[in-house]
Amino acid sequence: MSILDEIFAHKRDQVARQKMERPVESVRTAAERADEPRDFVGALRQNVAQPALIAEIKRASPSRGPLVEDFDPLQLAHIYQRNGAAAISVLTDARYFQGHLSFLTAVRRAVQLPVLRKDFVFDQYQVYEARAAGADAILLIVAMLEDYALRGLYRLTRSLGMEALVEVHDEEELARALQIEPRLVGINNRNLHTFEVDLETTARLRPLIPPEAAVVAESGIHTPADVSRLAAIGADAMLVGESLVVAQDTGAQVRRLAIPSATRVKICGFTNLPDAHAALDAGADMLGFNFYPQSKRYIEPARCAAIVKGLRDHGAPVTTVGVFVNASRDEVASIMTTCGLDLAQIHGDEPPEFVAAFGGQAFKGLRPESPDGARSDATRFARAEAPALLVDARRPGEYGGTGHTGDWDLARELAAQYPILLAGGLTPDNVTAAVAQVHPWGVDVASGVESSPGKKDAGKMAVFVKAARERPR
Repeated sequence: MSILDEIFAHKRDQVARQKMERPVESVRTAAERADEPRDFVGALRQNVAQPALIAEIKRASPSRGPLVEDFDPLQLAHIYQRNGAAAISVLTDARYFQGHLSFLTAVRRAVQLPVLRKDFVFDQYQVYEARAAGADAILLIVAMLEDYALRGLYRLTRSLGMEALVEVHDEEELARALQIEPRLVGINNRNLHTFEVDLETTARLRPLIPPEAAVVAESGIHTPADVSRLAAIGADAMLVGESLVVAQDTGAQVRRLAIPSATRVKICGFTNLPDAHAALDAGADMLGFNFYPQSKRYIEPARCAAIVKGLRDHGAPVTTVGVFVNASRDEVASIMTTCGLDLAQIHGDEPPEFVAAFGGQAFKGLRPESPDGARSDATRFARAEAPALLVDARRPGEYGGTGHTGDWDLARELAAQYPILLAGGLTPDNVTAAVAQVHPWGVDVASGVESSPGKKDAGKMAVFVKAARERPR
């Protein structure tokens, strides 16, 4: 008996026991009362130039056993969301992967991304169970399902508002899958018999799939080169698990795969919801809100909370950042909670331990006084579990938003060692050159896309984002 046969046999026994403990009528009622599902396919098609990342929360595997000692699904979910994942997959099988359905429920409540239940689904009971737990999508493995079962499970999944990732391994399975006209097809690059992995499986099967179906490549994705290959093949998304979970720096690995070539754009200093929506329409990845009272772009926490709520209510996939200058830890934490912010940008004279206290949800804004000082500060703050470093221009007595250009040569040196956000005097006219010279992880702009302090210009924002991601001629 193969490991897959063993898993399937165990699952049949497990579901039979679950039905006795909790009748299907009860689970169906809970599923029908669950919160409305999030748009899983829509999340994967936000960026047509880059395969979207479905980042997996995986505690163990049958072949390798436990993957990490200190497994924290919520921490992983937050890291995935902050660093560019489009969706999250949660393994819920207990016996072979040490997962649990409660992990999915907790993750779904903690993040704004859509969530996939990754398990061996063969019974309608499991579909209702997934929706009741908050799943936005489930996995259907063609290799383990007869045609009638595949069709019935798919119809039920869609009737509950969820999406189904219909997984295939070869041409025969794909032909069977296409009979149900799926909106989402997963191509597993792992051979079920030899367990060898080959990305060319996706290359071989992709042309056979209609363009209206989104295609997800699974297994064997570890490097930006792999992602570039998938982009060339025409994959819409990729599902990655072990290489993220076991990475020494999970956030950095997520960034390497989610944004290997595109420059992330942060626009800072928002004071109203229409401007925030215009920034998202322009393609901005991060929106910043300034809580430094002396800033021309200062915003009251209550007003910021209303803007963030307006964005979340419309399902806007964006990272929100609060900018703080010499505020207390309690004040920063309180405002982040009140406003529902994802990250804190610490932009004053705070030490590394101040940033580290936020456990990866804060990063430092550096204003280099000298090259040696910048190198020293970058080393110190990079150890504070920060997702990135912001490198700004220095003006005595001022804490950012000056409109002055910084030292791009120094920034380039730092960008070769750390993920940095380049700030300081960037405009639609110079950002392409800045990116070409510095090669930053992202860029940060405020005054360069404004009509007046705190009032954004939609046209300038659109041009800036486009220019930040263009290659110079």
